[in-house]
Amino acid sequence: MGFGHAPADSALSAATGAVGTAATWCLALLLGVTVALRLSIGWPRFTPSYRGRRRSDT
Repeated sequence: MGFGHAPADSALSAATGAVGTAATWCLALLLGVTVALRLSIGWPRFTPSYRGRRRSDT
């Protein structure tokens, strides 16, 4: 190897990098789709506030 040349990547490290990149893009796409679907149905939906048991004056 001469001076100024980067060592060659092994096939395993190139494959691992490709898998990592694909996984990252899949997660980003899944996040985007999830947020889009949740916002399209009016998320976040909050439940009515709990006001305790009503007392009857009898």
